Amino acid sequence: AAGVHVQMSGGYSTRVNETMDAIATAMGAERSEGSVSSSVVGLTIHAGSRSLTAFRRTPHIGVNFSELSALSQLTRQAPQMSPETVATRLSDIRAARSKYPAALRVVMLGVACAAFAGLFEADTAGVLVAGLGGLVGAAVRHVMSTRRFKPFMFCSAAAFTSTSLVLWLAPATSTATSALAACVLYLVPGVPL
Repeated sequence: AAGVHVQMSGGYSTRVNETMDAIATAMGAERSEGSVSSSVVGLTIHAGSRSLTAFRRTPHIGVNFSELSALSQLTRQAPQMSPETVATRLSDIRAARSKYPAALRVVMLGVACAAFAGLFEADTAGVLVAGLGGLVGAAVRHVMSTRRFKPFMFCSAAAFTSTSLVLWLAPATSTATSALAACVLYLVPGVPL
């Protein structure tokens, strides 16, 4: 479960494997072998002459640095904890979902894109256009990800939506290039891709 949550929160493959290994070892495994793909996380644990393999789907990949930080802290502390404490802490981390509603996150992603356009020296219209493009694209990404589309599909659709909207509104600004560059920055760091 820990590996799935690291992947779903935006952790890279090595981090997923390190987390699974640390937690498995802390819970009594002699050694473990992880397998990570874009939509599945697998783990084989070995204890004595027995081994057990399990695979879990990662239904959604996003970026949740609060959850990643909590999982990293658990990974570092796991060797000093009992298996029951590790399981309890992992359940607590899973239960602590996002602190902000989806609508607020989408709006703030639009604001962030607008701010980046300002940093890229866009004029006022360019800032507004980039913000609108980012907001609409982030909304598309959110809707598609909650409906379980694959990450490459919802990222592509969101980027297409944002850039199409900015290109359509480009005549309103003299800094369309800056707006175009900034409108898709909500996809950075590009974890799903």
